[in-house]
Amino acid sequence: MKSLECRENLKNKIFDHMEKLKIPEFIITEFWELEVFYSVKFLEKMLAWTPYEFNLWYESHDDYCMSNY
Repeated sequence: MKSLECRENLKNKIFDHMEKLKIPEFIITEFWELEVFYSVKFLEKMLAWTPYEFNLWYESHDDYCMSNY
């Protein structure tokens, strides 16, 4: 149960971080849909990302999805 709480806290911190950086809504939506697939360690790394890194993540994920569509 503790790991679920930790994960939930991380999600909220990442959301706050994205809001402060004024990340576009479509990237935030993508994150909410995909976060379940990422490890806690990866989510922790996202807390230090810049807008550029969020954009790279979104673009690389989008390319990956389209190549498997």
